[in-house]
Formats: sequence, structure tokens, C-alpha cells
Amino acid sequence: MSLERKFIIINISVAIICLLLWILPVSSISYDLEDNTNGQYQSSPPSLLWKYNTIGEVVLSVSVNGNVAVGTLIRDPITNHPVNGTVYLFNKNGRILWEYPLSDAIRGISISPEGNYIAVGSQNHYVYLFNNYGELIWKYQTKTYVHGTSVSSNGNYIAAGSGDVVYLIDKNGKLVWNYTTGGAIYPVSISADGDYIAAGSWDDNIYFFDNDGDLLWRYKTGHDVHGGISLSADGSYIGSGSGDANIYFFNKNGKVLWSYDTDCTPAYVSTSSNGNYLTSHDCKTILHFNKEGTILWKYLLGEYINSLSTSPDSNYIAVGSMEDSIYFFSGYAASPTSTPTPNTQKTTYKENNNNSFWNFILIILILFGAIIIYKIDLKKI
Repeated sequence: MSLERKFIIINISVAIICLLLWILPVSSISYDLEDNTNGQYQSSPPSLLWKYNTIGEVVLSVSVNGNVAVGTLIRDPITNHPVNGTVYLFNKNGRILWEYPLSDAIRGISISPEGNYIAVGSQNHYVYLFNNYGELIWKYQTKTYVHGTSVSSNGNYIAAGSGDVVYLIDKNGKLVWNYTTGGAIYPVSISADGDYIAAGSWDDNIYFFDNDGDLLWRYKTGHDVHGGISLSADGSYIGSGSGDANIYFFNKNGKVLWSYDTDCTPAYVSTSSNGNYLTSHDCKTILHFNKEGTILWKYLLGEYINSLSTSPDSNYIAVGSMEDSIYFFSGYAASPTSTPTPNTQKTTYKENNNNSFWNFILIILILFGAIIIYKIDLKKI
């Protein structure tokens, strides 16, 4: 066999291999994975444990044992006005432990870190406090809608945002103090120890108070703050979303440690108890950061997210979608004493349409070259 004929056979073989690669592309996977762990931590996006379809919009909050407090807001189908809602408590397996119907639409909800108390904010100007058996302990009336609630460990203090006022209420339902801001208060968060309170306002500011009601600092963002705000257990770190499409991460002195620009507003956030992690979202994607602002993983939910909460240790994640669904995940277990060591490895799984195009071009060129060589060989014969 001549050298030219051998060359033709080799070229045709290569063309066949490229053709197989072209018609069998890499399958698409819907997440990017940045491996920033030292092997001690979960290095992949969370696992979906269960999903529950509700009637109405949802707000939610997760305790350390994986119990999920959920509040619904049901609208009149004709006027679209909120009319009523229900408080639910789910366990980590997705079973409803109890439910409490209210003739009142629910705007905010918070479960204490250990899961013993649930604070609810309502359309009809009330803050409700329940125990973990579904018994109503008390309700406190404000002057207007209650958009945000947050409860400290063992229910010792409840922070609430109603109108342009931040409220601090004690375990017995008595007002400790209130503070009037320059705009409507939506998200509020109290540290687990009850020593610090943060609030986001429609006057574009994030407010940070001590337990005595003294304003320690405020930070002006580029737009109203009506998404989420979340403190670490001792108030050392504060995560917040903003209508300017940024996720912010502060220390307790009000210094911005980092920010992340998203494509959607508002962003809901949840800070781990040790401050080592912050979980948030960008439109339909859950984002998980370390305290330096590095994204550890992303998870594409596929539905727009309108509420999000993690357990204090970040081991469980609950997400409410605009499709009126609750998603519950096993999350990213955070150590209370250490932080994972990042590395630079990044793996992206997705179909590469550009590679398919260039494989096709390569096939054409190889076949064209083989034909030319074959014709030259025939002429020599």
C-alpha cells in the first residue's frame, strides 16, 4: 500500500472519530461548581430533600434542627388584595407538624435558632408569638403592616418592622423600645444572643442598634432595602440585600467587607451563626459564599426566588419560589470553629456548542483534504 493511501485511511479514521464526538456531545448539568473546600466540607451544591406546593406566597425560617416555619399570604383572585394566611411548622422530612390558620395575611416569619418559638408579622398590624406546639402565646398590635420579624434564642426578644418603626418586644409581649426611621421597615434581624438588631428601610439605609435601642451606625445603599437582612449569632457579621441589586456583608462596626452585584432585586440573605457563610440568591440561582465573599457553589433552582433561610449552622436551606413552592435542601455544614481553605480549582459542567461547531468544521476540512490527496494519487496511477 502506498504512503498516500495510508495517509488517506488515517485522515478518514480521524474524520469518523470527530463525527462521533460531534453527534455525542457532553450532557448539560445546571450548575457551576467551585471546589473551595479542604475535604472536610461538602464541596458540591446541596441535595434537594423535599418540595411542597403551597396555596399563596410564602415566607419561611429554619431552625438548627431543620424545622421550617412557613407563613402564607393568600390574595383575593379578583382584587389581588391579601386576605388571609396560615402558619405552618414542617419538620426536616417535610411533614407538617401543625398549622394555624389566620384571618390575616402573613408578611414576615422567624423561628428561634433552637426552634422553640415562632414570631409572625401580619397584614393586620399584629406581631404573633407561638411556641413550637402551635399555641399562640400573645399578639402585639402595631400601627400598620408588620413586614419583618426576628426572634432571638429562647424567644427572649422579638424584633419587628412595622411602617417606618423598628420595635423590640420582650418574651412576655411588652414593648422594650421603638425607633422611627426615614422609611418603611421591611427586613429585620436580631442576633441569637439578643444584643444587636439590624433593619432595612425604604429610605435606602441599613440600621444597626444595640439592645438598648441606641443606633450604632447606619449605611446608605443605592436603593431601598426591602429584601433580606441577617446577623450572625453574636452580631459580629451582617448580611443584607438591597434594591440596588447588591448583596452586602458588613462587620459589626458597619464596614463593608465585600459586596456582590446580582441581576435581580430584592435579594434575600441568611448568615450562618458563626459568620463564616452567607447564603443568598440571584434571580433563580442559590448562591453560597464564605466570609471573604468567594462563591463556594451555585444551584440553579429554575424558579424565581422570593424567600430564603438557612439553619444557624447552614446545614439546611429552605427556599420559597414565586411559583408558590417550598424547596428544602441539605446544605453545607459549617464548622463553628474553622473555615474551609479555598483553592482555585473550578469545574464547570455544561454542553459546549462551540466545540460541536468546530468539530464539524474539522471534519469537513479533513474529508476535503483526503479527497484532494486521493485524486492526486489516482492521477499518478
